[in-house]
Amino acid sequence: MIIDSPMATIKDVLIEAPNLLWSNSLFLPDTSKWKQEIKGIIWDCTDVQSNEVPKIAEEKGLHCSIGIQDIQQIADNVRQQLRNCSVEHSFKAFLYH
Repeated sequence: MIIDSPMATIKDVLIEAPNLLWSNSLFLPDTSKWKQEIKGIIWDCTDVQSNEVPKIAEEKGLHCSIGIQDIQQIADNVRQQLRNCSVEHSFKAFLYH
């Protein structure tokens, strides 16, 4: 599955991390408890001015949470450490980060 929309769940982003542009960022709701099915947007922050939030993120109350490059590093690290890495393993590492 390739993410073809800016909206995606955390789970989808973790699965597709190697295929996403490292220059993008993940915008998520400002909550203290994230779940795999929480939806956010993937957006290239170079498309907006410094400290500006993309219009779609602002409309949905989302904040820049983490760069895709960091998510790729998290997912890669988990895959290197665990032979049978699951999305749950990647999600736990994501939360720990």
